[in-house]
Amino acid sequence: MKTMEASIKERIMMRSYFFAALCAAVLTMARQAPGAEIPVSVQLDPAKVICQKFLGFGAEWDSNSYNDSGVTDGDFAMIRKRVEWMRVPIARIMMQSKWCYKGNGRYDWNDPQMKALYRHLDVCQRLGTTVLLTDWGIEPGWLKTPDVAKVSDYAVQAANAGSWAVLAWMLDDDSHRGFTWGMWKNRSEGLATKPWFYTWSLLSRCFPAGATIIRADLTSGDVRVLAANWDDKKSSGERSWSFCIVNRADSSRMVRMQMTGGPRLSLNRYVFSKTSAIVDKDGFPVALEKLTCNLAPGVNLVCEANSVCILSSIGDERQEVESASRR
Repeated sequence: MKTMEASIKERIMMRSYFFAALCAAVLTMARQAPGAEIPVSVQLDPAKVICQKFLGFGAEWDSNSYNDSGVTDGDFAMIRKRVEWMRVPIARIMMQSKWCYKGNGRYDWNDPQMKALYRHLDVCQRLGTTVLLTDWGIEPGWLKTPDVAKVSDYAVQAANAGSWAVLAWMLDDDSHRGFTWGMWKNRSEGLATKPWFYTWSLLSRCFPAGATIIRADLTSGDVRVLAANWDDKKSSGERSWSFCIVNRADSSRMVRMQMTGGPRLSLNRYVFSKTSAIVDKDGFPVALEKLTCNLAPGVNLVCEANSVCILSSIGDERQEVESASRR
């Protein structure tokens, strides 16, 4: 049986707890002003692995029309530099048997088309790029004048659905005569990059082969998030992270990413939107800033309308050196 004194103490304690909870609720309501936007909640769960060893975001890269387009060694040096910056982890390259097989058991391994193919393969070999070499004829493609947010949205959905790799059609317009579906234009148009090079090059570079894709649960259908981590051999025992946030809405959204027991990260923030797509002299994306993101309590990020935001442990060492030298 409880004594009168114990009973009174228990009631006082219960009232104290109730009063504290009521104060917390009032303070929360006070901070949430009337009509204020409720952030999109992104709950990251590293225990729910979607893909253990992602093969990466690659591209179709064909040598088929490089000779006909008049791609010079200087042009190819620029193309190689872009491929190296992207760190393309996987590429699909077409060839045709008629390039080397001349009939009646005769082969010509020095055919100009074969030499152009070897040049592509040499770049991939030096980078350690996985190559899917296929024999095929030219078929109409499916991707025309891509909208950057839509293409990124597709990439994020495909990776979150459990795909082992996602390859874009295609890397450049010189791969085939008359193609206009690449990430940069052909030689006659100065090899100028197109808008979707910005986001796909970052996907290719910042979500490397071997990365683990984890589940991200969201409270909005307009926003999609891809989250990945991998062993960083440069730092002792720490894992590197990349996140891609796509906002397909016609208005900006506040996104709150949180991970129970999550790490504190230093991440480079890249943004592609109507107001932002900063590049360096080579046309490579430049991070707007380096953010400190503590995922355990959560971090709020404002995403512009129809934008793509990539946060990554991976930066650009060249740009960092140049920036430091200017200080």
